[in-house]
Amino acid sequence: RNIIKVFLLIGFMFILVFLNLRYVGTCFIKTKEFIVKDSLIPMSFHGKKILHFSDLLYGSTIFEDDLDYLEKEFQRIKPDIVIFTGDILDKNYNISKESLDKLKNFFNNIPYTIGKYSVKGDFDQSTFDLIMNEANFNILDNEYKLVYYKDNNPISLVGFNSNNISLEKIDNEKINGLFKISLIHNFDYYNQSFNSNLILAGHNLNGEIYIP
Repeated sequence: RNIIKVFLLIGFMFILVFLNLRYVGTCFIKTKEFIVKDSLIPMSFHGKKILHFSDLLYGSTIFEDDLDYLEKEFQRIKPDIVIFTGDILDKNYNISKESLDKLKNFFNNIPYTIGKYSVKGDFDQSTFDLIMNEANFNILDNEYKLVYYKDNNPISLVGFNSNNISLEKIDNEKINGLFKISLIHNFDYYNQSFNSNLILAGHNLNGEIYIP
């Protein structure tokens, strides 16, 4: 009987942990700030802010009220560069025209001084391109972009498509010696041999792990 009680207790605890991670832990929005120091960062980029966010999964994790909160938070942060690493919608969500317009306005209203950039997530389809293009985001699909600010010393942004990673359009010789930021949705598929000074990724939902 004691053994059965122990197994029931373990099972109950496992269910509680799962419910907390799936339905409680995803209900909070937290802003984390990090300082990046590197000798390759040009002087013109010193003190500049990069806003990185990912996996809105609108329709399951994020809803209209959450977008209002995020918009106010982004206005408070006042970023210079904005980076979104994919998965706007939940894969099972059928978006209405009203919600689509809300998302367009949200992405379009994100403040910036230098540029806005994005890569696709595994759930992103045609809606992603529509929203990103109307909101003036540069979609990086297995390609790089040199980003300048006030002088001729750029940083490089390299964006990977997690669904089909390819290095054919990336001339590594042209970006060697620059401060290199890699953007990818699913870090599990990142090519470790491609050296970067900073990697911004999504998909793990603040701590998701795979158990064999």
